[in-house]
Amino acid sequence: MPNSLGLYWSIRRSFAAYVARLADGTMRLDSGVRPVSGDRLFFPFSGSTGTGSEYGFEGIVRFSGHAGMLCVILKQPCLLLNDDFTRGELKIGEKGCQRSLVTFNSRFSVKRGFTVLIGENVELCPESVDLFGNNYTVGERFDDFLAILSEGVSL
Repeated sequence: MPNSLGLYWSIRRSFAAYVARLADGTMRLDSGVRPVSGDRLFFPFSGSTGTGSEYGFEGIVRFSGHAGMLCVILKQPCLLLNDDFTRGELKIGEKGCQRSLVTFNSRFSVKRGFTVLIGENVELCPESVDLFGNNYTVGERFDDFLAILSEGVSL
């Protein structure tokens, strides 16, 4: 299991593989995002609200290809959880200019002293269908993720 506070997510493996196959396809990582085990990316933890329902992360991932016709930018992901912490959405963009990217089911666990949020059944939101050139439909599955949110805390 990873041990740095942050979001661990491969986004959508098939999309990343598609971009990698393009003659001019690139995936650029900026502002602290880095590859980790397998095809997962690490977005560093940037903070949370006092209520524990919002968690922010640093970093930018830029996918490009098709001579600039494909340009997908995922910037500063933020997890927002519902009142009972069982569902959430992941938004991208700077505060005040965010868009919902995906929704997910959430559950928490404590592993080796770290509080871990596991995002499962991750599905594309209506607001972000256009981000992928309308090639994916609402509810299209994206990859599950995990977020290490704190250490030394028990639930």
